[in-house]
Amino acid sequence: MDMVVETSRGLVGFEFKAGPVPARTRSMLESIEDIGLRQVFVIHPGERRFDLGEKIEAVPIRQLATLRDEVQ
Repeated sequence: MDMVVETSRGLVGFEFKAGPVPARTRSMLESIEDIGLRQVFVIHPGERRFDLGEKIEAVPIRQLATLRDEVQ
């Protein structure tokens, strides 16, 4: 996990990927379990926002600023 942010609703993790189509990884799933993350956002240079599974969502870097309301 590249960054973990503590919010009023729990811990949120961020992974930053260079590829335009990121995939869910075992380390993301382990971070959800081990650290107790309520959400993981995978920030990538692609154009689409999409789910990667339970509690994991891929978000284009252009939309990073819009996550503020979702994270708090």
